[in-house]
Amino acid sequence: MTAGDLTGLRYQPQASGGAAAPRLDWSFQEGRFQLEAGADPIPPALLGALLGSGAPAQRVAGRWVIEGDELILSEMTADGQSVGGTARLPVWNTGVIRVSLPNDANAQFAFSR
Repeated sequence: MTAGDLTGLRYQPQASGGAAAPRLDWSFQEGRFQLEAGADPIPPALLGALLGSGAPAQRVAGRWVIEGDELILSEMTADGQSVGGTARLPVWNTGVIRVSLPNDANAQFAFSR
């Protein structure tokens, strides 16, 4: 995986579980990401992986880099407030870029252009 593989991609619910997948907006631009609740809230397990257990947010944004098979999210803000910390999420390319949670590889978020 390289940064070029993820830059310009958006989360695709239909490739992430179809009707059961959360409807939200998650996108990656050069060095920056934005995750925002849509028709559905951001799943608590994803918020927990990013911000810590029980942390609520409608919008999370920050910086990102790829290191090996990890997506590293840092300099995060939640609803406009700095939260610090770093999240490391598994990422891989199966023809579709997939990001999972560190403690649940079955919770996958698929991205495409």
